[in-house]
Amino acid sequence: MLRIFSIVFLFAYPFAVYFFLDRFGPEVLGIALAFLFLLRYQSLWKKYRYILVLALLLMLVFFLLDSSSSVGVIKLYPVLVSLSFLSFFCASLLWPPTIVERFALEAGAEPGEALRRYARAVTIVWCVFFLLNAIVSMLITVFGDMDSWLFYNGIISYLIMGALFGGELLFRRHLMQKS
Repeated sequence: MLRIFSIVFLFAYPFAVYFFLDRFGPEVLGIALAFLFLLRYQSLWKKYRYILVLALLLMLVFFLLDSSSSVGVIKLYPVLVSLSFLSFFCASLLWPPTIVERFALEAGAEPGEALRRYARAVTIVWCVFFLLNAIVSMLITVFGDMDSWLFYNGIISYLIMGALFGGELLFRRHLMQKS
């Protein structure tokens, strides 16, 4: 139940910041964020400890760099999420099988070299997406207003992610039917 709550909160985070930042302040949202980050990724601790430590260190660096205004750090959370996912996907490229290959195998795909090549290519696409998403989110955080920040991080980035995921799933099914 806690895991489901953490997933829902992570997706609702931009809206929570938008609506509750003035009511509760950046300190309360920051504590909730750190708690949910640890809760969300606790199941991955054994396998990806070094990546989680890196992600937490990045969070700490952002807090230290922006100690005069915690609001900026709170708004940087989507950047940190994208960088965390970028780290996971890149790590799976370096230490196969890739995350995409694992998902495909769990969905019933036939193991083999063709799947490995395909999954590697899709993993690279996701890496590019997470990198670009982090950059755009950072630019909006630094140069945009709160409405732009919410619109991109709470709607646009999720729509792009959903389109990328759905498009890849349809393409994979199409490829599986051809073979």
